Amino acid sequence: GFKHPHPLSFPGGLALSVPLVSRLGFVSKAVDAIIEKAASIAGTRTIILIAHEDCGAYKAGKIPLVDELVTRARGRSIQAIQKDHLVEAAKRLRVAFHGAKLQIRAFYAEIAHGAEGETVRFTEVHIPA
Repeated sequence: GFKHPHPLSFPGGLALSVPLVSRLGFVSKAVDAIIEKAASIAGTRTIILIAHEDCGAYKAGKIPLVDELVTRARGRSIQAIQKDHLVEAAKRLRVAFHGAKLQIRAFYAEIAHGAEGETVRFTEVHIPA
């Protein structure tokens, strides 16, 4: 229902915005600053964060930092870790935009196989207050 969306895409997705994930603190601050600037210029009222199934950044052996996180979170799925990153990024943006009339929502995208073929299913991720 958005007439003029302004998509921003980051390789590695929202993990870059989470300081615990991004060992280099300036990376998470830079991602936050880009989002804040884009939102203020565009008069944004809604920010939608999306993580997706089969993300290359979360595959073993691709990014040492993610491998380290997966090792620390043994017994948890990559999807669960991605959803945690969505929640953390959304909370950080809420703090950054404190006082602004801005809605922040998060979704996890995955391929759904049905009678009509493959479609993308977006499942909303709850962001606690």
